[in-house]
Amino acid sequence: MKTLVVVDDEILVRVGLKALHDWESSGYSIVGEASSVREALPLIATMDPDLVLTDLVMNPEDGFVLIRRLKEAKSRARIVILSCRNDFEAVRTAMREGADDYVFKLTMQAEEMLEVFEKVLKKPPVSPEAEPAPLSPLPAQELPAFPCSTELEQGKPVAAELWKPALGSRADWIWGPERYRLLRLQSSAPASRPEPAFSNLPRLLSELSRRDLPEFLVWPAGSGVILCLIKGGTKEALVLVFEAIKEYASRYAGLSLSGGGSASHRSPDTFSQAWVEAREAVDHDFRGGKSPSFFEEIPPLETLDLAQLYRAMEDFRHEVMTTLDPNNLQSLATQFFSRLKVSRGASPDFLFQLVWDLLLPLRERLIGSADGSETGWAGTLARGFEPIRSCLHLLELETWTAGAIEATVRQIRRAEEGHLRPEIRAVIRWMEGHLGKPLSVEEAAVQIPMSASHFAHVFKEETGVSFLKFVIRRKMDLASLLLTTTDLLVYEIAQKVGYENANHFSTLYKQTTGLSPQELRGSRIL
Repeated sequence: MKTLVVVDDEILVRVGLKALHDWESSGYSIVGEASSVREALPLIATMDPDLVLTDLVMNPEDGFVLIRRLKEAKSRARIVILSCRNDFEAVRTAMREGADDYVFKLTMQAEEMLEVFEKVLKKPPVSPEAEPAPLSPLPAQELPAFPCSTELEQGKPVAAELWKPALGSRADWIWGPERYRLLRLQSSAPASRPEPAFSNLPRLLSELSRRDLPEFLVWPAGSGVILCLIKGGTKEALVLVFEAIKEYASRYAGLSLSGGGSASHRSPDTFSQAWVEAREAVDHDFRGGKSPSFFEEIPPLETLDLAQLYRAMEDFRHEVMTTLDPNNLQSLATQFFSRLKVSRGASPDFLFQLVWDLLLPLRERLIGSADGSETGWAGTLARGFEPIRSCLHLLELETWTAGAIEATVRQIRRAEEGHLRPEIRAVIRWMEGHLGKPLSVEEAAVQIPMSASHFAHVFKEETGVSFLKFVIRRKMDLASLLLTTTDLLVYEIAQKVGYENANHFSTLYKQTTGLSPQELRGSRIL
């Protein structure tokens, strides 16, 4: 089997080439692909392919650099040029540099390529006695993070001179007459656990920036965040860039993105303001990332329906004081925040007060169940605004609240279970250590020991539910925690809570919580 490595900075060309023909049926295997010379060199050194198919027009190094490096290293790989245009002068230059043949991308056919491959592979080696030299990689060239992004993210004023160098030759975009907008792209994964594929986005965006789109520059701007500076002050330009990026990120990287755009700006003096606007737009996104949010479209404070918010607080209080179901509480909190997000003019202190009022019933029940103790989350909530004030924006405040609910419910249950008979508490402790396995009444009864029938009667009398229902509730609580705090797949979570069949787990989860695992993830902004 003859081996090939494909080097082209256009992902559609690489994908299309692999789909062009059943190469293995003709004795060829595409063993690697690269979008740049920097990626190609270590790949070729590792794979030692028979053939290298390379584009000539690439950035930052072109195909001529790759040809020269391969020849300097006396690589045995035959080089075939993939030319995207009828530039015969470029092809002739490449042949003089050491390329063996060429095909044109726009007209290439499998039969033609196979014919070229066979022809070049029949050529004798240039220097059969020469020892190949090591093929060293080019120096690493990473896309630098935007300067001062930490300060800007925290809302601190930053002098334009400190971030101006990031614009390079495009500084005239915001120092000249052109208007600009900032687009903030954010992964759906939590910022503390960004998806690995998110780091590949800058390369993808570099590819897109050369297509028929409005001009834009791009930088990593923190964990799970990418910033685009888009030339022109129109919403249409921002939407075009966002939709192209969102489609490519989903198709080629499996990423789900949300985006928020600033208002239109012209002066470098307002760049810090534009940064904050773009962040607020994506943090206030209530369209689920289907389209970018615009800062100027976030309704002002006057549209905030306080009566509706207080009704949501009452529903939350009722759930706390009755069933204390963590899934229902999280759902009610999500609804509360979705109503809160229609406000742009609310001060942070006002938002903090609303969230504090929402959580007060949890604190009351926790302190009551713990005989006045203010340890753990009770102590945290007792300190009032102190932990809440550490949140920098509404999205972080919502994430903090979700964590507070999860932890507080667990602590309340542990405290309230302290009043159970010692042997029942012992069984519950045993059960919580074995949630990853199937559990039965018979196994639980052995732990005390009791007969299975007597244990089942005592357990229901003490807790108000059967042992099996109690187990399912705890398994689904653990599953909810994993669904909302990790990026594990559903089948992996099913296994962690003792279910080998993911479909059975999903059915049971929906019966227990009212939501499917996918719906729970979709209803929460992480």
